Amino acid sequence: MTDSGIASIVRSLAEGVDPGRVLRDVAHEALSRTAASHVLLAAMLEGRLTPLVAIGPAYPLLLEAGEESFSSGRAARRSDPGAGLAAVAVPVRLRGDVVAVLAVAGKDGPHRPLEPETLAAVADCAALALSVRPEAGVLRRAASPTDVDFTGALGAVAGAGTAEAVAAAALDVAAARFGARAGFLCLPDGPDGVEVVAWRGLDRERLGAASRHPGFARLIAGPVPSVLAPTDPAVAQLTSGAEFAVCLPLAGSTGPGALVLLVAEEPDAGVRRALEVLGAQVAVGLRAARLAAAAEAAGARLAALVHALPDPVLVVDGAGCFAALNPAAAELFALSDAFEIGRPARGRLGHPGLEALLLGGEADPGAGASPAGTTAGEVVLGRPTPRRYRPAARALPGGGRVLLLRAVTTAPAAGSHDGDVAAALGRALREPLAAIAALCAGDGAGPGGEGFATDWDAARKAIAAEAARLEAVADQMALLSSDGGAAAVAVRPERVDVVALVGMLVAAQRAARPLRPITLTAPVRLDAVVDRRLLERVVDPLIDNALRYSDGPVTVEVADRGETFEIAVVDAGPGIFSGDIPGLFERFHPLDGSPVRRGAGVSLHTGRRLAELMGGRLWCDSRLGIGSRFAVRLPHSPAAR
Repeated sequence: MTDSGIASIVRSLAEGVDPGRVLRDVAHEALSRTAASHVLLAAMLEGRLTPLVAIGPAYPLLLEAGEESFSSGRAARRSDPGAGLAAVAVPVRLRGDVVAVLAVAGKDGPHRPLEPETLAAVADCAALALSVRPEAGVLRRAASPTDVDFTGALGAVAGAGTAEAVAAAALDVAAARFGARAGFLCLPDGPDGVEVVAWRGLDRERLGAASRHPGFARLIAGPVPSVLAPTDPAVAQLTSGAEFAVCLPLAGSTGPGALVLLVAEEPDAGVRRALEVLGAQVAVGLRAARLAAAAEAAGARLAALVHALPDPVLVVDGAGCFAALNPAAAELFALSDAFEIGRPARGRLGHPGLEALLLGGEADPGAGASPAGTTAGEVVLGRPTPRRYRPAARALPGGGRVLLLRAVTTAPAAGSHDGDVAAALGRALREPLAAIAALCAGDGAGPGGEGFATDWDAARKAIAAEAARLEAVADQMALLSSDGGAAAVAVRPERVDVVALVGMLVAAQRAARPLRPITLTAPVRLDAVVDRRLLERVVDPLIDNALRYSDGPVTVEVADRGETFEIAVVDAGPGIFSGDIPGLFERFHPLDGSPVRRGAGVSLHTGRRLAELMGGRLWCDSRLGIGSRFAVRLPHSPAAR
């Protein structure tokens, strides 16, 4: 942790930066120091805790901690073990009085606890920002009971988020602080027109009649704040000749626009200056709302583009937080694409090299410290079937970066065919062997001697993953041997939630083929004692074959059959001739010589042999023109075999 953020906030206050902007900087500094995901800076207005700045949803947990901290004057902590969330709040004091609270919330865990001590310096900065107000006398009539309440209300106006919300907050302040009975906000609409975006205390007919009066344009287009008497013809259309109109022009707008308030008495000089401050805050809030709307539109376009790409893509903003990621990336890195938006990307990918590329660091994605093997600028990621990717990262205009992971195909060269199983297995063996060789080519020394990566734990995990791939290839070679090779395949049963395992396989296929409809029908949970690795090797090729050899929807079914359970993959493809079904499960047997299905016999043969090793069976039911159903049935436990 450094104090550069605190220094920047203090410097902004000294330079006269708008207090609303400083309060937002305070909120971001609180996030940075605590690694939380949500922050709330709130003041007590009209007996209610009112947000001045909020990042992320206002969880009830945040509000509860804030209210407790405000009332007690001490740090408060609340937690929700079910959701894994915790909230911490600290009071913000000004001249000894609690004037606001600063609260943060995020995932609760032993490695990243939320502690109130980390917020103390940030809370002091919030107090400094809240102490910045107009010169003495300006708030003489406007601020009650304290100046800080009015300053906090102005912060709520500037940070409201949309033009309608800014108008509503401004009219609230005008009614509470200046006694305004009515008012409206109008903004430019095209080169010559204006639009009334919000009004209060006026009926639509009276406001419409006033807008058609020749003096209305003069009312809203003045260059400086003004107060018009009830006898003014345009004002009389609004007030029936009983109230003064305060016109606050919106500086920086592209056309005529103003906040117009109706008050019972003519404001004195001090209150006029306070009203000018309110008008300035409305202008700030409207500019922020326009920028937010433009950023949201740009973000929507970016998200649509990212989601349309089949390869994993991640985008971060200038602060290193996720701005967009597609389902393929969410599946590959075990992220929730909706929940992660706006959260820091550092530490979320589980791969230091890729994080360095995404965040603009210098690290090589092929560094031995990564938990996945890499060769020649490539990375090996994913389960149950790891794939090889070639990463590429670019800086985005205006800040931020994008990381694209292109899948590296290992298709055979032209002229070869999938029936050459020996060549295919050779290629499958070379990939994990090359990855292990790359892991052992680092400069450091580990427990295994010279040549191992400095981060031995990460390298060990990567080597274990590659060894699992080698074991899968070795098992396939054994099962393709003339004697079946069953004795060479190890079966290691463990308790498995079959529904969760199949759901993971379906999610991986959805990420790889986002345009194909894949449906999973299953109970909430189904526990069985089976070999997880072997079950993945049986089911994953069935789903892949159904997607590869059919164009319609694919359904994966999980069902409890008493002492056994069944997993079926159903497609709406062309179907298989009944005379070809017995040969499907023979070694190297393609369907009726069709090159489309060459090699299918390899995965189906080994799948049937693996099912038999686990005490079950694999079969196919198919009808021409309707589709096929491949199903595997296994016992719940080895004792039932």
